[in-house]
Amino acid sequence: MLRRFSPRNPNKREQLSSRQIFILILCAVIAGIFLLRIPAKEANPLASDTLVTLHIPRGAPFTQIADSLIQQGLIESRRRFYWSARLKGKTDELQAGTYRVPGGLSYGKLVNFLSVAQPLQIRVTIPEGLEFEETAILLSKHFSFSAEDFAAYKDSAHLFHLPFEISSLEGFLYPETYDFYENASPREIIRRLIRQFLVEVDDSLRQVIRQKGKTVEEIITVASIIQGEAMIHDEMPVIASVYYNRLKRGMKLQADPTIQYIVPGPKIRLRQRHLEINSPYNTYLYRGLPPGPVNSPGRDAILAAVFPDTTKYLYFVARGDGSHVFSRTHREHLKAKAAFQQVRWEVYRQQQREKAPSP
Repeated sequence: MLRRFSPRNPNKREQLSSRQIFILILCAVIAGIFLLRIPAKEANPLASDTLVTLHIPRGAPFTQIADSLIQQGLIESRRRFYWSARLKGKTDELQAGTYRVPGGLSYGKLVNFLSVAQPLQIRVTIPEGLEFEETAILLSKHFSFSAEDFAAYKDSAHLFHLPFEISSLEGFLYPETYDFYENASPREIIRRLIRQFLVEVDDSLRQVIRQKGKTVEEIITVASIIQGEAMIHDEMPVIASVYYNRLKRGMKLQADPTIQYIVPGPKIRLRQRHLEINSPYNTYLYRGLPPGPVNSPGRDAILAAVFPDTTKYLYFVARGDGSHVFSRTHREHLKAKAAFQQVRWEVYRQQQREKAPSP
């Protein structure tokens, strides 16, 4: 008769597996301690007052980070650095960016430093009157993202939860000087610019805008046109009055900044053919405001749009020195235009004389 096999301890195999796992963990800990005994000293011979610039690219794997540390003289052993980060559970906590790393750190202290250090900051000035795409190009020269990556957010106002409705982010990237971390993303930068916009156009100013029966987007649209026209800030409230007077009378705004907005590329001297471009932004063809802002206006232009001067002016033309001549009637305006054309002609003749070869 066959005997049924009955093991004395049915859990023996499981107990052995657990012991094996425990032994493996113990060996790993002992190996880690052994490897870290020497790295507990300085990981490099650099003096403690030495600062080394280290750049960690976005998405760089741990091995690439270690190679960069070796190249910069901050570590001598890739393996010891790995085990230092592994035992601290920080192999995935070394962030992209550019850092100033002090010399003379141990492997463990170097891991701690890189896991909590803030990247270097970049100071960027965004001028008044830039279009969204122009801002994207400017920022792409300072950061690792492309202008296209930044510009892709133009029609994503819903991502930033503004307290009012807008059709796009054009006009709402507040022009100012900012300090950003070197690894800042387009979304982080846009959020910062919008936050500054909400500081400048705060609740009290938005309440005034509502009391005037206007929306924030309408005010910023007018402000952007003023920003594009004015070189002298004291003239901004007067220019605002001209546009509001024309709107009240049902006249076309005939604002050059709205044409510049639909002409691709850098700002140019407008010709008659540009004034005939069929676009809702063409205020020479269509009455009323364009669909939205045409650039990001500064505070003076915004305040001028909210608090315009009270005038009867309907026209203005450049003098040639940055200021404007304002007129109430079309006849006065034609005289002012003729005077400006004379100034322009004199400038042209002077340029031709300067180019002519001397006898």
